[in-house]
Amino acid sequence: MELHFENDNTGFIEWDIPSLERTEYIGLWFEIDQHGKRTLSDYDGVFALPSEAIELMRKNGVEVEVDFE
Repeated sequence: MELHFENDNTGFIEWDIPSLERTEYIGLWFEIDQHGKRTLSDYDGVFALPSEAIELMRKNGVEVEVDFE
């Protein structure tokens, strides 16, 4: 899993799933405060965020509320 930030309030996760021989892309939207802190506000591409994606974002400084778990 790789996390990519764009130059605006968006980003995406590239998720390689070898057992399914496919790659999923999870679109991400953030609210960004005056200090540059990102908070996840929405996502697209999967029914539910995998716990690995949530952990990856949190490790990279993104606030992910419990509602996304």
